[in-house]
Amino acid sequence: MSWFNRIATGLGTVIGVMVETARTVIDEVKSGYENYKKRGGVTRGAAKAERARRSDTLKDINAELADIRRRAREGRAGDAERRRWGDLREQRAETMREQDQAKEVGAAEKIIDGAEGINKVVIDDGNIHIITANAFADVVNKTCGVCGRKMKLQWRRDIDSPSSSDLFWGCTGWYFQNGGKRRCTNTQKLDANDRALMVDTTMPEFQTTEEDFSAILGIPDIQKTVIERVDDLASDLGTKNAGVEVATCPVHGEALVLKKKASGAKGLLDMYHLRCPYWLPNDEGCPFIEKLKSGSQLAVLLKSETGTGIL
Repeated sequence: MSWFNRIATGLGTVIGVMVETARTVIDEVKSGYENYKKRGGVTRGAAKAERARRSDTLKDINAELADIRRRAREGRAGDAERRRWGDLREQRAETMREQDQAKEVGAAEKIIDGAEGINKVVIDDGNIHIITANAFADVVNKTCGVCGRKMKLQWRRDIDSPSSSDLFWGCTGWYFQNGGKRRCTNTQKLDANDRALMVDTTMPEFQTTEEDFSAILGIPDIQKTVIERVDDLASDLGTKNAGVEVATCPVHGEALVLKKKASGAKGLLDMYHLRCPYWLPNDEGCPFIEKLKSGSQLAVLLKSETGTGIL
């Protein structure tokens, strides 16, 4: 179905539109969306229900896979379990492909619904927070040229305030190890085309410069309010046993869980992360973790989950 020959995120951002106008991209998205509906594709409420059903399916598959893995470690898995393991992994891969299509539908709907506020932005150091806001969200149609896994927007963890030249696409295979080695270490620098976005510029955070937004975020009372709101969101999601809708584990396909450091945080941007619901310490479970390391990430997380950002 793919309408996005460019890169889109679950937040409704389209990346890689250097030569296109906002009107051109929006018209293409609308055309693809209408053709999808004519072919019987589900949208809106029906699509949301389908996504929820697939999420439940993924939970069931992952739970059974975990049970088989446990029995194998205990030496209790036979040929039937090994065959079932292969079948379940195929089912999971197919369900995740279906969910990726659903994410594409969701991204299109965000763009169509917000068309009046969608504008083209070319990224430089002065507005870099607009693109780093997307660093935790699922990306549509950006895969590793080496191993085929999904790629995500990244910058090195030891860089607190990245410049536009620090950004790159990183293969999610980096998070997983085999025999002590990363399964894939492929990276790709953002090219000039990647720095052109179609994004909802009605967000107050995107109407400021990176410098001004960082200064606002440095105000103690603002930080206190942000911490209170993110803590409330984490508590609410935890009570509902729910994850963050726009970010999923690239292996298990389930929504990532919002967590806060128990201690030792160096500040607001070292305080929160998203992790796979199957994460366990010491690599005993899934190691996938997405650190929330920019103020704009926190802003769009709050906007996507609560309807209101930081400003």
